[in-house]
Amino acid sequence: MEISIELIKAVSFYIFSALAIISALMVILKNNPMSGAMSLVGTFFSLAAIYVLLNSEFIAVMQILVYAGAIMVLVIFVIMLLNLRPSRVVLYGKASPKAFIGLVFGAILAIGLVAVISMGSITGAKGDITASALSRFGTIQLISQTLFTEYLLAFELTSLLLTVAIVGVVILAKGMRLRRKTDDD
Repeated sequence: MEISIELIKAVSFYIFSALAIISALMVILKNNPMSGAMSLVGTFFSLAAIYVLLNSEFIAVMQILVYAGAIMVLVIFVIMLLNLRPSRVVLYGKASPKAFIGLVFGAILAIGLVAVISMGSITGAKGDITASALSRFGTIQLISQTLFTEYLLAFELTSLLLTVAIVGVVILAKGMRLRRKTDDD
């Protein structure tokens, strides 16, 4: 009995998809912010493995370097800077109205997702980047050409947003230190 490459890819895809979903759920279910951040790293690695299965090795490497590396260092830095402690949230007992609203919207989203998938209407539009274009130019050249021509404004706005976020964290941290200093005096 011979096992085909396509079967191995399909099984691997489902395994890494399940790992990504489980680790993403752990991000929101963990009480400890540091444990949630480590679960997020697991999600990033699972997504990188899925990119490899889709023959997008460059995106997989960037996923690990940028997200699992640089962004997670920033997230862990913020967690340590703000001195976040594990939350004392109790998941049983009297439910808040916000939890009920979140549950309703989550159910609506899940029903819509199941409906769209069951109709089989997720085909997507064919783009300019085909397998022949990838073989002619290479993945990196096509990604950079698209990023710095069609999506230049979005790219620059994202860098501005990250800069504002970093400045905001520093301001929050300094404000917390000043409040602690005045409380100690």
